Amino acid sequence: MSKRKSRRSRPAKSPTSIAVHPTPERLGHARRTHLRTLLQAAAPTVDGSCALLSSRRLTLTAEAVIHAAATEQDVGTFDLDAYSGGVMFPLLNGVNWNGPVVVNIAGLVANATLPVHRAHDPERPVGHGTVSLTDRIRVEGAFSIDNSDSREIRGGAARGFPWRTSIGMSHLQHEIIPEGQILHANGQEFVGPILHVMAGVLDEVSFVTIAGDNNTQPAIAASKNQSGVQVMNFSQWLAAKGWDEATLTDAQKSQLQAVFNAEVAAGADAAGEVSDDNGADADGADVDAGEGAGEVAGADADTADADADAALVAGRGGSSLTAGARQATGAQHTALLAQRREAAAEEDRIEGIRSITTKLGNLSIKAEGRADTTLRAHAIREGWSVDQTELYARRNRRPSGVGIHSSSPQQRGSLAALQAGILLRAGRNIDAVLPQNNATPEWMSLPVNDPGRQRIMNDAQAYRDLEMIDYVAQGLRAQGHSLPANHVGRSGRLATLQAGFSTGSTAVIFTQSIGAMAIDAYVESGDFSRGWTSEEDVPNLLETDRPRMQAAPDLTLHPTGDEADHAHRDATSEKVRADRYSRTAEIDENDFINDQFQLLRRTPREFGQAAARLRPNMVAAVLLANAALKDGIAVFHADHLNLSGSSALSQPNLQKVRAMLSRQKDGDASLNLQPTHLLTPTGLGDLAIQLTQSAVISNDSGAGSTNPIRTRNIMPIEESRLDNGVVDPLTGSTLAGSLTTWYLVSAEGHTIEVQFLEGTGRVPQVIVEQLGRGKFGLSITVKHFIGAKALDFRSMAKATA
Repeated sequence: MSKRKSRRSRPAKSPTSIAVHPTPERLGHARRTHLRTLLQAAAPTVDGSCALLSSRRLTLTAEAVIHAAATEQDVGTFDLDAYSGGVMFPLLNGVNWNGPVVVNIAGLVANATLPVHRAHDPERPVGHGTVSLTDRIRVEGAFSIDNSDSREIRGGAARGFPWRTSIGMSHLQHEIIPEGQILHANGQEFVGPILHVMAGVLDEVSFVTIAGDNNTQPAIAASKNQSGVQVMNFSQWLAAKGWDEATLTDAQKSQLQAVFNAEVAAGADAAGEVSDDNGADADGADVDAGEGAGEVAGADADTADADADAALVAGRGGSSLTAGARQATGAQHTALLAQRREAAAEEDRIEGIRSITTKLGNLSIKAEGRADTTLRAHAIREGWSVDQTELYARRNRRPSGVGIHSSSPQQRGSLAALQAGILLRAGRNIDAVLPQNNATPEWMSLPVNDPGRQRIMNDAQAYRDLEMIDYVAQGLRAQGHSLPANHVGRSGRLATLQAGFSTGSTAVIFTQSIGAMAIDAYVESGDFSRGWTSEEDVPNLLETDRPRMQAAPDLTLHPTGDEADHAHRDATSEKVRADRYSRTAEIDENDFINDQFQLLRRTPREFGQAAARLRPNMVAAVLLANAALKDGIAVFHADHLNLSGSSALSQPNLQKVRAMLSRQKDGDASLNLQPTHLLTPTGLGDLAIQLTQSAVISNDSGAGSTNPIRTRNIMPIEESRLDNGVVDPLTGSTLAGSLTTWYLVSAEGHTIEVQFLEGTGRVPQVIVEQLGRGKFGLSITVKHFIGAKALDFRSMAKATA
């Protein structure tokens, strides 16, 4: 049986710190599943009243027990009783809490074997360890990596260097247990108030030199001497005894140093006795870490305390310090340390909130009982933690993107993602497929399932909630420019804005986003003229002829030996022309400073809608103006056999006008045109639907008969311009509408042609330019090159009441 000397343990405070941790992509499937469950189960609220989920890293720092190698071939081992499962009083950077902390070990997730690093640097591995999660956290490992860090740690331990072990945890879920409420965790019972860490991931173990809280008692001696005795340095020994080294005189330190040296020697002798009885204990199994507390070897530990007291009295020249006085002095010192901690924690909290809101954006929020404020001011005022502020910022704004440039395809993809992010903030659907033209991003003309487009749309989420000034900053980076040296703060925002305007990058970053918003609105707008009118491009804005050949005559009998009869066809033409229509709006630099994003959202959209109204306005003007064709006769005229008076919309009159349209001839050829669209003012829309789509038409007596018009597949279209009238875009004249006049047209023939300028893609052109002549800002101009003209009367008929 081995002899174990009794040792007196001292409770230890495990220092804790918060640091940014990488994403959990490297976690195994089971760990990702567990984390996903935690994320779904703990959505934090703005006021922090429910459980909070932290994506930060928690490190629990304790003393490392390092065992010397028995031979040069042995790698050396270490073990750590890292956490006893009890109450800790760590300094939590980034968490607004200064009270006791309990980690629920049952909620932790960890691989059976963990990597062991130097100073939490994955590029500096020193070995590996096996973790045991019961009611306490224990790690046993070996220096399996032979490198300079590994040798330095082992060599330093052999010479008494106080290495500490830091256990890294991430993806924490924590809550605050209110005062008086009972918490059951780790087989123990705790009374609130307590910060309860409910769940997390144990990622790795590291050897470090400085603990997260230098004011706590060491957990366990950092290393063993060659005899296997746990060794503290003098400063740690003083702290363990309750002395403040900074307040001791040189004489007192000298006396206490003698007591410390004697105690170390006694510990070495005690370890030698154990070694003699049990042989060389290479792994130090007889050294019990207890509750992670510091231990003093030897049965005379109490005597050592008394000797230390006596030494202190001697150092003071014989003056005595009673135990009560020493406790009072210690209480005062503890209170002072607590005040310093609280002040430091508050400073760290405010600085952390400033950093987060600078990085992710200081968005405007609505706070109950207050006017609109910023996230930064609200978080500082309401005592939010850095984690809580970051979660709110990421959930409501998403992180701003990294610096981007446009010199490579990958970087151009990032530029496209930034432009797509602007569209998302504008509330536009980036899934829409738009016609390809210079005004819209190239990727928006690709199929939605295109891999490149999918990547852009996914990356755009990172830019969907930036402020206008942030888009300007990203635009600078996208064009390869550096941000101004003073780009932080109020003056920095102005410097960034001026740099964006002076380099032209602001116009570049917004041009295609604004163009996409305008074109998207243009495409989405309703247009009653589509489907029964035709479209053509014209080479310029000059009036040109649109020729139309007469219908070919019927074939004639071709006797044997004779020549085929020659066909003589008359040609007619109508004058057509496209004209330019445009509007311009300015967005001043003040609008960027004040983040008036609604101007960027509304102006392009409203201009796109205005451009979309041009075509139906022009087509309606052609119908209502009823101008003369080249033959000198109005489009709808009795001579053209396409005008029916006293013909209020009804089944008989619809049948009459349909027959009129079908009897039209072109020369000797009967065209037999079938009507495709019934155009009515809005007041006749429902009746038009009944007449064209009802299977049975009932008379006044209630008897019904089959509706033959239903079989002709005529599409009813109601249009308010036919009621209200319209202003002719070309002449500016007001044309009156009618509540009772309706039109029947056939898309099989020539109706009204809409002309567009070649090269425009038949969509508006959007130009975004920077203001000049002493102005800073952007001008948005939307131009549309379009015209409309009736080409023939035969395919259209008009009926009046």
